[in-house]
Amino acid sequence: EVHIYPAVEARKENPLYSAKIKGPLASFSLPETSTPTSAPAGAYNVAVFNPESKGKPARVSMLRYPDKLDSSSALVGKSFYRAEDCSLRWAPKGDALLAVTSTSVDTSGESYYGSAALYVLAINHLQSQAIAEPVPLPNNNNTVHDAQWSPNPNKPPCFITISGKMPAISALHNGQTAQPLFLFGNAHRNTVSFAPHARFINLAGFGNLAGDMAFWDQNKKKIIPRFMPGSAQAIAESVNAACTTMSGWSPDSRSFFVATTSPRMNVDNGARLFTYAGNEITNSQPWNNENYHPDKLRAVQFIPAKFGTYPDRPQSPPPKGAIESSAAEEKPAAVSSKPAPKGRYVPPAARRAGTSNSLADRLRAEREAKSASSVGKVTAKPSVVGMSNAAKTRTPIGMAPAAAKDPNAKSKNALRKEKQRAAKAAAEAAAAEEERQKQAAAAAAPVDPEKRAKKIKKMLKQIQELKQKDPNTLNDDQKKKIESEQSLNDELSKLGL
Repeated sequence: EVHIYPAVEARKENPLYSAKIKGPLASFSLPETSTPTSAPAGAYNVAVFNPESKGKPARVSMLRYPDKLDSSSALVGKSFYRAEDCSLRWAPKGDALLAVTSTSVDTSGESYYGSAALYVLAINHLQSQAIAEPVPLPNNNNTVHDAQWSPNPNKPPCFITISGKMPAISALHNGQTAQPLFLFGNAHRNTVSFAPHARFINLAGFGNLAGDMAFWDQNKKKIIPRFMPGSAQAIAESVNAACTTMSGWSPDSRSFFVATTSPRMNVDNGARLFTYAGNEITNSQPWNNENYHPDKLRAVQFIPAKFGTYPDRPQSPPPKGAIESSAAEEKPAAVSSKPAPKGRYVPPAARRAGTSNSLADRLRAEREAKSASSVGKVTAKPSVVGMSNAAKTRTPIGMAPAAAKDPNAKSKNALRKEKQRAAKAAAEAAAAEEERQKQAAAAAAPVDPEKRAKKIKKMLKQIQELKQKDPNTLNDDQKKKIESEQSLNDELSKLGL
């Protein structure tokens, strides 16, 4: 259960809760805003996660204090299977949330690290309806690395997801419909960081990745260009911050810090500061990272400020005559929900364009190389200067001249198969003739009247038994046997036995 206490009760020795949310519950989450825009004055939204239990699916519900605290009266809810854990992330207005569900085992066998799914629960104010749907990830990915809301409540709600196998794809989604609006491209990324004003975005690959970062301008949908001090030439190299354990934006959205802290990393502790474009600030740091070596730095954080304290400033104008680099690290792609085609596995060492490591491809390349090397070369043996054509084909003394080759002559293999077919046909004809002779001899042999009469009586007895059966159950052979009754009686009478 979740108990809700008034503020005045919290200061008492034995506080009494004013409301409770019944379980079973695994976790709950509250938005940062005190009163969501969709709630009446004094109301407060709360989200709860119910795990799977006794065959029942897991469920995420958005409730409201104090009037809608029961799952039957929830503002919006979503049930699903394959959810061992769930992370709830609120939109800045407190009227929508992302539910990132995860399992430790991927039943599809595509990942060693389990599977994850993403759902959006929102209240649409314009259409006065609730939305609880799975987020349509690009390429139908089933792995979610990160999902974060845009923190600016004054802009239309949106969020960014990073999903799929590495290099993962990052996408910007509509906060009300969850449909993808823009793709940032594929790169080794697993962390999304919005600046407080939501103009600038940092997409990074921290943790078990190499630490590469890219800084984007959400308004322009472009990577922010970096320029060397005093130069108009853009820098093409990506920004790297290896071994990062903490990161974050400054309240004015102009600076971004990364830090390596203990106990997560017990070597090379320190903090680094970057501009919104990714240029490292090294000349005005009030600290010395050598003082934190090897494991003396525990945490780093910007002093927070109330939203709106600092203005939302765009990028600074580029240097005069600036030339932006054309080598963008991540190229935006068209929005598509079609699954990527799956081909055969290619080792990393053989993934260069036009190369392969299989035996068949190597043999094919060798044959093509030999055929290409022989193009244009003369392979005929050189003849003696002045020798006539007749002399070139002259037969040695004592040898009969070679007969002219018949173009219609059959090959040795064709002749051999023709002989085999003829021998088989002759053997089949001989066997048929032998069988015919045996039948003729049997017909010409004298018949013992007593044996024949005994056989006919047996057949007549079988016919009487067949007559007693249902005619619809008889097959064709049994019907023919019944029809032969008269002929058998005639033959028996001729025998006189």
